[in-house]
Amino acid sequence: MNLSVLVGSCDKYEFIWEQFFVLFDRYWDHSMDIKKYFLVGEKDIPSNSFINLKSKTNDWCDSVLYALDNIDTDYVLWLQDDYFLQKQINYIKFKKYLSFINDNHILRFGIYQHNPAYNYSININNIFRLSQNSCYTISMQASIWNKDFLKGSIIYFKKHCLNFKLDPNQWNFETHGSSMLNRLIENHRICIDIQSKPWYLEALKQGKYTFDYYNICRREKLIGEKI
Repeated sequence: MNLSVLVGSCDKYEFIWEQFFVLFDRYWDHSMDIKKYFLVGEKDIPSNSFINLKSKTNDWCDSVLYALDNIDTDYVLWLQDDYFLQKQINYIKFKKYLSFINDNHILRFGIYQHNPAYNYSININNIFRLSQNSCYTISMQASIWNKDFLKGSIIYFKKHCLNFKLDPNQWNFETHGSSMLNRLIENHRICIDIQSKPWYLEALKQGKYTFDYYNICRREKLIGEKI
């Protein structure tokens, strides 16, 4: 399968890694024989199933570019360390995703919940296409990216940040990057398979535990922070 998993993190969120790995191992379809990468600054990770990528930088753009330069597949499934899986998407489903992506030349294929900020223009077999001027056409929610498109977008975004004195972080990448994408690429191809039951829950918000974190820790019998 021409796909790798890339989990974005940084050293300061080390406190959540072990729980992420427990849930990933519990819900990932291990019949998918693909490489899995975990992107950090300098620390070692508590997992033997992921390749530990150490970017040795606090610059988000440079860190992700470093990871992409070390991945040899054409497509990358982006996750983050606080995306706590709670259901399985199986190998057959991922094969269908990749077939759809290849057949339709999709640049980013999201796998997450509905958000009222999104504006959909097309529905093909329950796959929704984001309209040209939708918010968050660039999103760091779980997505399969064309690796070259992701890399090129980050490079262009960072140059834009330098010109306009913006912080080149992932939140600005989503907002300013979406605006740039909508303006610069006519008929961009961004799609999403909206999950009726969330594939994952976000365990952190601005570095602090969410209610979902405590709920999933109770349900999955994980050791949590005062749960």
